[in-house]
Amino acid sequence: MARFILGHRLRALGERHGAVEAVLYRLDRAFFGTLLWLIRRLPVDTASRLGARIGAALGPRFRKGRALDDNLRLALPDRSEDERKRIARQAWGNAGAVFAEYAHLDEIAFGENGARIAVEVLGDIRTFRDPAHPAVFVTAHQANWEVTAAAIARQGVPLAVVYSPPTNPLLDELLNVALFALLALEIVVVDLEPNALVIGALTIPLVLLARTASVQVPAVVLDRRHGFDPYTRRLMIWGGLRGALGVAMAFTLPDGAPRELFLVMTYCVVVFSIVVQGLTVGRVAARAAAASPSSP
Repeated sequence: MARFILGHRLRALGERHGAVEAVLYRLDRAFFGTLLWLIRRLPVDTASRLGARIGAALGPRFRKGRALDDNLRLALPDRSEDERKRIARQAWGNAGAVFAEYAHLDEIAFGENGARIAVEVLGDIRTFRDPAHPAVFVTAHQANWEVTAAAIARQGVPLAVVYSPPTNPLLDELLNVALFALLALEIVVVDLEPNALVIGALTIPLVLLARTASVQVPAVVLDRRHGFDPYTRRLMIWGGLRGALGVAMAFTLPDGAPRELFLVMTYCVVVFSIVVQGLTVGRVAARAAAASPSSP
């Protein structure tokens, strides 16, 4: 993805001046956040068709449109110019549909009792029988590639996804939070009962308390030698983020009610960690750096 979207013409200025770069990053995040919110208001099929039409109409006008044309000319030299243009429009239309469907991934993956996705398993895949057994799934950018992860998760497999992030870190945060919150990939097979959610919510302060104790006790012991300042301790506490590993470990528990409860508790902690801690840890780190004796 381009370094700046709305501020592309100011790219050189943004690369030279950090303040301009920060403004452009925030501008792009606000634009895409608003766009995803508006798309979310539309029915999923309407959003997909509209995204495809807009992508097919505007995509060839982008700078990357010329790169796509060059690649198609190299890959399909026997096709006519009109055929290659038609293929390019289809590719841009698919990209537009994928973006529009991003706001509806939960409905696509789980709506209508999962009728929108048909999973056909060819052969014996051990991980589908034993989710604790590790595996690497490789997918291609075909149709809506985001749905593939949901299809795998519906088999009861906890996922950690490797991808190429956007250049804009704020946009990367926005898309990650949206994807995790909408799909809830790791707990696709868990029923979120109210009582379990209450217990999960109560688990969050207990985990933070345990993290605080695990940081403060050794920090007090080592303070005379290393001199930890208060903000460094806060960063070490608040920066203890949780992710897919905790959920994967919960999945290894034997089947039964305790396992389901532990999955919900773990999910609540992970969501809090990603949404609350993950989006604020940068500010805590900045304050820790400013409070450090070595700071200018």
